[in-house]
Formats: sequence, structure tokens, C-alpha cells
Amino acid sequence: MVRLNMSHGGIKANLKMMKKYLQAKRLRPQKTIALMLELRGREIRISHISDASGSMRIRSGSIVEMIGGAYHQSSSASSLKINCDSI
Repeated sequence: MVRLNMSHGGIKANLKMMKKYLQAKRLRPQKTIALMLELRGREIRISHISDASGSMRIRSGSIVEMIGGAYHQSSSASSLKINCDSI
């Protein structure tokens, strides 16, 4: 398995890596080689945390609300303020 993360490197560098994959595949026709391209998705960020320690613990089974468009407000273990409005 060859995994290429397309969010790293430029177009030329990624094309060069794909060409190396194709060359390796040609040189070893008896081998099964898969190519997985990882594409960049949304970058969702959580606002600063209201607890003075700067950390929080969310326990398994907890219900946590994600609030978009409220990134300027503090997040807590029960309410995460995120920078994305469309969630």
C-alpha cells in the first residue's frame, strides 16, 4: 500500500511520487500494489478552553454540543465552540 497525503508537498512533488509508484508497479508486475490518495478536508478548530488549566476531559458516553460561528467564545467539556458555521 502506498499512501500519499496530498496536503503535503506541491503538485510537482506529488506527481513525482506518483510516477515512482507507477515505476515500482511496472518493475514488480507480480506484486499487488495499491495507491491511496489522502485529500485535504475541512480544518475544524476548537476555540480556547474555559478551564484555567487549558485542558479538559470528556468522558465516554458524554453528550457534547458543537456550536459553529461561536469561535470567539470559550469551549467547555459540554460545549465546543468551533470555527465552522456549516456543521
